[in-house]
Amino acid sequence: MPATETLVAAVLWSALITGCAVFFIATLRSDR
Repeated sequence: MPATETLVAAVLWSALITGCAVFFIATLRSDR
């Protein structure tokens, strides 16, 4: 059972989603 690969994938996806959310919120705030 590749626990390490699953953990790395989860961390990468979390970072990607968080980065997109932060970028989206920053863009909305800069427009106003």
